[in-house]
Amino acid sequence: MCNFSTTDITKDDELQSIGDSLHDIIMESYPTSADKITGMLLEMGTENIKQLMKNDGALKTHIDEAVIVLSSKLPKNIQPLTER
Repeated sequence: MCNFSTTDITKDDELQSIGDSLHDIIMESYPTSADKITGMLLEMGTENIKQLMKNDGALKTHIDEAVIVLSSKLPKNIQPLTER
């Protein structure tokens, strides 16, 4: 779980920091798709992501949903790499 404070950082810095932390978490389970999944989740907005990062179960659910959406967009003749 991560806690973020916006006292001394700009919104861009905050988004970068959250994105970096989120990317590190996603890399543990989906190293080949972490960039795309991180981008998909960041579209939810900073406040939503901060709340998700306080709840491991909810974060995992959203990551898994992003993986499903991502894999459904692959052409049928391309097989996804096996993730952990």
